[in-house]
Amino acid sequence: MMYQTIMVHLKLSHTNTGLLTVVSELADRFGSRIVGVVACQPIPIVYCEVPLPPTLMEEDTKEIRREMGLAEAEFRAAFFGKPNQIEWRSSIGLEPTSDFVAREARCADLVVTSAVSFDPSDTARRENPAQIVLQTGRPVLIVPRDAPGLKLNRMTIAWKETPEARRAVADALPLLKTASHVSIVHLAPERDRHDALAGMKDVAGWLDRHGIVAEVIFTPTTQGDDAYQLNEALENNRTDVVVAGAYGHSRLRQWVFGGVTRDLTLHAGYCALLSH
Repeated sequence: MMYQTIMVHLKLSHTNTGLLTVVSELADRFGSRIVGVVACQPIPIVYCEVPLPPTLMEEDTKEIRREMGLAEAEFRAAFFGKPNQIEWRSSIGLEPTSDFVAREARCADLVVTSAVSFDPSDTARRENPAQIVLQTGRPVLIVPRDAPGLKLNRMTIAWKETPEARRAVADALPLLKTASHVSIVHLAPERDRHDALAGMKDVAGWLDRHGIVAEVIFTPTTQGDDAYQLNEALENNRTDVVVAGAYGHSRLRQWVFGGVTRDLTLHAGYCALLSH
């Protein structure tokens, strides 16, 4: 597997410099084609049960088009000199941004987006990153907003005995092959140590047959916040990129994340490759 096509999801209202730097480095490494996407919902006709004047809606659409123009210019400038390797797609419509991104992801091997905090009061421009991860059916690399570039020296697999974790490891193979150090970390109660180590050794053996040497680390959990304990383990391991399964479910079309995965979508200290 290679990342022949990378889709990058740009955000409106702020710079995407770090995100585009990471995508440029990935594209150079894998010889990838790059598809830039951006989407936004206009202000609704009725807001909080109050009809809005047409002039306000027109001004809002005009501002969205202006911001999209800036995002496209930023995208094209980042890949100047590679006109045959890039494509731009955008949408202004009533569908949620995540629906548009998920549909367009059919053309890509990897989706890259930035870790920007979700603002429920501004769902048009600040969508929940959980929705993108859970809907696309593709691995999603979440990049810290101010990332200076992509570091792949130390990669950590946050292992769990689930289909999502197995899929994430398979999806991450191209990146794992470039890392100088790979660790498999499993957080579990001490009573599960034997089974956890057996599972991680199987994963390490599978990786070894793909030319990747991986260290196995079992971390006993204590009562408390699993997300905090995982983050502590990742920082102790000096992680540049964490690979993990994304765990969630739909409830009345609202995507719900567990605490660990939600924390990984917003962390500013490392990149996270998540698969669902």
